[in-house]
Amino acid sequence: MSISSLKVPLFTIGFFSILLSLQYNTDIQIFRVFPIVYFILLTLFNFGKLPTTKEYFFFYILIIILVFGKLRSNNDEYNLSFKLHDSLLFILFIFNLLQTLKFIINNEKKEFTSKLILGILSPFFFLTLLSIILKLLNLSPKGFIEQSVGRVVLLSYFGFDMDRTSFPLTGGINSFASLLGALFTVSFLAFLLVHSKKGLFLIYSIFFFFMILIHDSRGAILFSTISIFVSIFLKIINKIKFSILIPFFSILLPFIFVYILNSEFISNKADFLQRNAQEINTGNGRLLVWGYAVTSIIEFDWNQLLFGFGEFGHYGSGASSSWAPLFSSYERPELTHPHNTILMTVFDYGIIGLITLLILVYRIIRINMKAYRVYQTINLISIGFFIYFFLIGTTESFFGFYYLNCIYPFVYICACTLIINDKLR
Repeated sequence: MSISSLKVPLFTIGFFSILLSLQYNTDIQIFRVFPIVYFILLTLFNFGKLPTTKEYFFFYILIIILVFGKLRSNNDEYNLSFKLHDSLLFILFIFNLLQTLKFIINNEKKEFTSKLILGILSPFFFLTLLSIILKLLNLSPKGFIEQSVGRVVLLSYFGFDMDRTSFPLTGGINSFASLLGALFTVSFLAFLLVHSKKGLFLIYSIFFFFMILIHDSRGAILFSTISIFVSIFLKIINKIKFSILIPFFSILLPFIFVYILNSEFISNKADFLQRNAQEINTGNGRLLVWGYAVTSIIEFDWNQLLFGFGEFGHYGSGASSSWAPLFSSYERPELTHPHNTILMTVFDYGIIGLITLLILVYRIIRINMKAYRVYQTINLISIGFFIYFFLIGTTESFFGFYYLNCIYPFVYICACTLIINDKLR
């Protein structure tokens, strides 16, 4: 075994350590210090030239915007060392991610798609598995407060009567369920499309889907199902070019969401999915939050609108005080995000951040279209991920660092596509 062959397992270990370090309530400092030291050493091991072709321009710009957003965080619980820690760790992750993916794609003689997909799924699988073990053993990091928000609806129809509770190491219930939906989308598409490791991808798919059910996230199930179906449908009709509409369609999704929720059919037929009488009609409170958020954004001056306020911009701008009473049971209701990726991005990173995000996704999808005939499988999985990204982004702030981990699958999928494009050059 050559030393270079250790790149992938070493990166996977580091990735897993990052996911552990992102738990803001951990009192075990080694979980915060170890990833930094580890990735500095890994950077020396992986040291090499970063890709600098024009296709990477918006990717790097978005990384810079995200880092400055983190450094400008308005959350008063985060001190400067905390912001510097997470920013440096994210930069080191990006560098080593690009070097590792470049090694996999350029040096694997066999089908490399399975190794790329396992690279994103495995760290999250082991994180989730560890969280289950800790919950079963009634162990958790000091400061972890178990959330309980009513009863599980979906599993109750199969005879399971249980509370919706959070797991150690995973953040909030809805936030982690949203991430699980993305992981299920990628793993099930891999099971359907990738020729190798099918058994492993099936295990991952079942595992992530079961965890979604435990978290009782109807949105994650619905949006992942739609994403998988549309991806396979595009493959069947051989019209992958339609995927270019995904970034533009994302702007219309909140309006479609509002229309559907207020339709007579949904009002009359969706009772079995509701946890209370008005939940479907109000979008679980999201419609009210969006109204307050849009009203606040309209009142911004141009400087604020262009560059945003930094992470937790809805809090820093004072906008969240309008919808905080809706979340009065939360420990810090004023920190509750606007439950929409577009609105969240404007609050935190401004119009410049939003435009950069949309342009990057547009260019990634263009690359997928160009490379489709050669690398069909990974391109379809990438498209499926972005369909889910924008669907779940209608009702959740599925970008940045709010959901602890959701930014990592995003940059991973983007980096895969960009490096595959380099291979075609």
